[in-house]
Amino acid sequence: MLPVDQEVIPVDTAPFENANSCGRFPFVDSKISMKFSSDSLRSEIDRGLAACRYGIVVFSKAFLRKKKWTEHELNALFAKEAPGKKVILPIWHGITRDDLMEYSPAFADRLAKDSITDTYSDIV
Repeated sequence: MLPVDQEVIPVDTAPFENANSCGRFPFVDSKISMKFSSDSLRSEIDRGLAACRYGIVVFSKAFLRKKKWTEHELNALFAKEAPGKKVILPIWHGITRDDLMEYSPAFADRLAKDSITDTYSDIV
């Protein structure tokens, strides 16, 4: 389970276990335990964002409330993008295109997966 603010999105990490050994999903781990001060957490997040090739962003009602950390992480991923080089892999979770239009029209027009209509196999 990955917490998103007060909302929890169920994630089955078993399919990623072999991918982890290949270095494809280095941060997906069902046993993550983070004990950082807020400064070291920010540093670790920044280090991870700088090193990643792609970032999966789950746009949910909680995400769209524009919390400080989610905005920081999204802005960092957005800064890594360049023409012809997409970094953000968006997943809509319980939101509509209209919800995303209010949050950011730029993201509302992107090709995205939907946790309600797409199957797990479609997303992975």
